[in-house]
Amino acid sequence: MAHILKKLTTQFILAVALTVPTLADLNAGNIAYVAGDFETAYAEYLQSAKDGDEQAQQYLAELLYEGQGTELDYAAAFYWFEQLAQKGSVDAQGYLGNMYELGEGVAADPQLSYGWYLKAALQGHAHSQYALGVYYDQGVIIEQDLTQSAEWFAKAAEQGDLKAQFNLANYYETGTGLPQDMSLAVAWYAAAADEGFAPAQANLARLYYNGTNGVEKNLAQAAKLYKAAADQGIGLAQQKLAIMYYNGESVEKDYLLAHMYFSLAAAQNVNNAEKFKTAAAGNLSAESLAQAQKMQAEWIAAHQ
Repeated sequence: MAHILKKLTTQFILAVALTVPTLADLNAGNIAYVAGDFETAYAEYLQSAKDGDEQAQQYLAELLYEGQGTELDYAAAFYWFEQLAQKGSVDAQGYLGNMYELGEGVAADPQLSYGWYLKAALQGHAHSQYALGVYYDQGVIIEQDLTQSAEWFAKAAEQGDLKAQFNLANYYETGTGLPQDMSLAVAWYAAAADEGFAPAQANLARLYYNGTNGVEKNLAQAAKLYKAAADQGIGLAQQKLAIMYYNGESVEKDYLLAHMYFSLAAAQNVNNAEKFKTAAAGNLSAESLAQAQKMQAEWIAAHQ
């Protein structure tokens, strides 16, 4: 979930009035937070929260939820979020939906999770809109309604929620909950891929690689996207990229890189990756194979 604290800016902090003690504590907490001094931020927010400042209560709850400046404490975070949610805080309502869903600081309760998500979603809370899309897609605690699911994903996607953009793209690709539209599928995959969302990068790469259903084949773009997803640990993308290196598709043929990415995919039990890894090894000398294995170890160390 997006955190309000991360939206703090120095400009905002300096604009806060210091005439009221509670606001002074809040401002001191904001300055400490931006400086990375989370323990001081926690102490300042705690004082303001006890004095009834709702903004400080929100920030305090988030620090407790993340374990920043204090020990992670879901129960205490829930206490503050619940008070704020009852007073109408949309962000707190979204947190309650999430905490009831996951059983964080409170017993899991899908119905209460749905209820709080709905309250927040109707007020434009992006994560809650995405969560409702998932609930309507799964049809577990509420009756499955793929049209409703698509509508909620669309609302969240328009606000920049990457998972919602990915799911909406998938819906457009498969014609789930709305008419199939490959141009919109590409557009929404691209929106999430441009922000570095690995599953979207992998799916968009697949569309460009296959060049079917009205999507123009573009192997260079596919290779670029597969690499971006592969380097974030997507096993299928690692295998697809390895195949492109093995065959020299839009990239220079490179058995070393092919072996490395096949090995990474095999470590994730991607189907046929072990077989392809063996095939790539057959094109390498003992010295080159040792180099490929070293490259794999270095990749793992760099991406842990």
